[in-house]
Amino acid sequence: TFFRTGTPFAVLRGNDIAGVGDGGFLQPYNLVGDVNAGANKEFSNAVGDGNFWFNPAAFAAPAAGTFGDSPRNLIYNPGEQQWDMAIFKNFNLGGTRKAQFRAEFFNFPNHPNWSNVQTGSLQGQGWAGPNSSNFGRVTGKSGERTVQLSLRFLF
Repeated sequence: TFFRTGTPFAVLRGNDIAGVGDGGFLQPYNLVGDVNAGANKEFSNAVGDGNFWFNPAAFAAPAAGTFGDSPRNLIYNPGEQQWDMAIFKNFNLGGTRKAQFRAEFFNFPNHPNWSNVQTGSLQGQGWAGPNSSNFGRVTGKSGERTVQLSLRFLF
């Protein structure tokens, strides 16, 4: 079993609003509100369901020629958990012959792990960011149960 917190991230834009050259290194937005206000940190099934990991209204584009002031690693993505289990049974078949039945279950309770938070999609020269309909939402998940069975003969 393992549990881990999500990775920290900053809300950044991909275009060069500050006018310092290549915008490929990403520049921060302005932080204009509380990132936790109205955020319920729930999975979002559809746009308009009201489920946000962080408050999308807390960010705004900086003025042209300036850098945004939002700090680095302000928000954490959803955490993860994994539950695995293995069961073994040995059978003595006489002499030096043995058989072993093994059942291994990966993510046996079938618990989904959510994907990272959406911070916008690339549009033209920059990120849509707060203008994206999925900005601040968790919209993907993974973590299906896997079962592996084996029979081993030892001689």
